Parts: sequence; structure tokens; C-alpha cells
Amino acid sequence: MTAKHLEPVLSPPGAVIGVIETLESAGFEAWLVGGCVRDSLLGRTPLDYDVATNAPPKRVQGLFPVTIPTGLRFGGITVLTGGCTVEVTAYRSEQGYEDGRHPDRVLPAGDIHTDAARRDFTINALFWNPRQGLADPTGLGRADLSAKILRAVGDPCARFSEDALRILRAVRFSAQLGFSIEPDTFSALRRCAPGLSRISGERVAAELRRLLLSPAPAKASLLSACGGWQAVFGREIHGGDWMPLRELPVSFSLRLAGFCALSGVTLRELSGVLRLSKADLRAVRGILSCCRRPSPDSAWLKLWLKKYGPDALRGALLLWGALSGENICAALFSLQRILQAGQPWSVSQLAIGGRELLLLGARPEQIGEALEALCMIVLAHPEMNTPDVLLAEARLMLSASETPPPISL
Repeated sequence: MTAKHLEPVLSPPGAVIGVIETLESAGFEAWLVGGCVRDSLLGRTPLDYDVATNAPPKRVQGLFPVTIPTGLRFGGITVLTGGCTVEVTAYRSEQGYEDGRHPDRVLPAGDIHTDAARRDFTINALFWNPRQGLADPTGLGRADLSAKILRAVGDPCARFSEDALRILRAVRFSAQLGFSIEPDTFSALRRCAPGLSRISGERVAAELRRLLLSPAPAKASLLSACGGWQAVFGREIHGGDWMPLRELPVSFSLRLAGFCALSGVTLRELSGVLRLSKADLRAVRGILSCCRRPSPDSAWLKLWLKKYGPDALRGALLLWGALSGENICAALFSLQRILQAGQPWSVSQLAIGGRELLLLGARPEQIGEALEALCMIVLAHPEMNTPDVLLAEARLMLSASETPPPISL
């Protein structure tokens, strides 16, 4: 069912229109489909462009000079043209999902109605052609888009059983677009949530990243409510009030730390289940380690700066404020003042280093502890961070004991 042109519907790059025209000139159908149509109708800039066609993949390869067979098993060819990357995929239907993620059989389809039936949500089953305008094969996509409703295509349990990752995508789309999830679709989320245990940690982590960076990260609670996180982590997750996530700046490591604090998911579980990068885990560990009631006292702040660095400490202050509701402005201001003034807070910022201590006669095994002791002095007295003063302190340490005594603020 093809609607009249809606103005404006899409304004894709000329190279994308050129792909459609080339396919049509060869006697085939060609439609933009999926996210690019959805986002354009919502006034958002599409991230990529997908074309659905009845042209066989081999014919697509023959029509364009530069192609990559990125998804031949599923009838997909990537066309590189005019500085654009266009995914061109043949109409298809799918059968059997033994692994709960990929179809066992992919069959050619003759039209967009059959192709639309295998897609995840009605808002992602909209097609557009520059000559024919908007097509809505499910009959629900355009209305759902206008009403801001996320609805599975056809039987929602069938869609989520075919690919359990769609459960995470449902919540992520709801958070990104500000859409509500249609009741039958949400009921299916509950029934099919155990299937998430079969999804790879990398794919779960990718969806979690998009969810937490969305305008409504607190919708992670929906996955707690439907049992999704329980399936992912192998135990029950009680999220409680997830709204503090919304108060945090758009930072994956900071919101992931908030996710851990609210859900009780440990860093060990994150690293073991989701296969996150070492950098992400390190950032989250630093934020959680120093997340406690802050003090605007510069000595307190410098101690935590020394241990975890400015990014982790700033994140911990923001997380504490979001979780507790306390005003952390004074501590943030004091931290900013320390950093802007260039006040030393780490061994690397000392006016002397290990080389100077060696020249004083320190043994190699003494250097690390001596520098730590000098750093503690400078934390309390920034004005002492000069070569002459620190060398004098180091001489006293080395002459008094082989092991520098501990120094506290």
C-alpha cells in the first residue's frame, strides 16, 4: 500500500538516489528501507542508508563498479559510490532460528510485503522510493511513528524468538526515540527475555552502550522489569529507581558506573559477561572506587586525585550527587580550582624525579617510596614543590632511614 508523497519525506544524498535509479534502470525495484526512512520522517539525520531490491546480489555486483560482498548469505551487498556507503539487500524471507540470532534458511522474496514481514518493528518496516513515495506494507508503521509507539511486526513472540537481541533493541529504541512500547510487544519481552542468555556479550554491550548514551537511559529499568538483565547476568537484578542515570552527563563510563551502582552488577560480572574494553572497565572502576560523600577540602580532593586521577574523581563526584541528591557544587568547584591552578597532585608533577634521587645516593628500590612520600608533602603544601626544597626533604629521608617514613597530611 503506497501512500502519496509526504513533503518532505526524504532528502538522501544524490549518490544514494543514484543507486536506486541504477537498479530501476536495469529493470528492478529499489526502495530505501528501515532506519533511514524512520529517522527522516522524525526529522533526524540518518546514520546510514539501506536499499531493499528484488535484484539478485550477483546482478547488484554487476551494476556497480565498487562493491563489497558483506552479507552474501543474507543477500546483502555494500555499494561504494559518490563517497557514500549503501547497503543493498535483496527482498527475503527467513526460516528457522536455531541459535536464537540468525536464520537457518534465507529465501528470496518477490515483494516488499514479504520482506517487511521478517523485520523487527513496524517503524522499521517503512519503505520509500523517490518516484512512488512512502510505502507501509504492515499498515501500522506510519501511524505508530506518529503516535510514538514501538510495535513488533506481526506476532511479537515470534519476532523476539527469532532474534532475542530485538528485546534489547526494543528498549534502546524506546530510550533513543522517546517511544512507548505497545502492551502486547512488552508482554512478549517478558516471555522471551530468557533468550537473551544466548546473545553474545559483545552484542549486549553494544546495545547497552547505545541505551546508556540515549536521552532516556533510565529506561534500562524496563529490562529489569521484564527479566532481561536477569537473563544476561544469570541472576535477578533489582534496579529500583533508575532515574539518577538521567541526571548524569552523556558519558558511557559514567553512566555505566551508575548502572552498576543502581543494579548491583559488579565489575567482575561486567568484564565476564559483556566483554567490555579494558579502558571502559578501568574508567568505571576508578569512578566507583572513589564514589563517596565528597569534601570541598583541597587536601581530601588531592588524595583522591593522586589515587585515581581527575576524570575518575570528577565522575565520582557527579555520580554521588546523582545518587544521593546532595549538592556537590562546592567540591566540583574546588576540584576545578586545583586543576586550573596547576597544583601538583601526582608523582609525575613533582619538581624532581627518580634521577635526582639516584644522584643523592638513593638505592633503586627506595625511589618509588621516596617519591610517594614527597608527593604527600606536596599535596599538603604545594609551595614546597621546588627542586631545592624537595631535594632537601629527600636528603633528610635518606639520612634518617633506608626506608622513608610514612608521611600523612
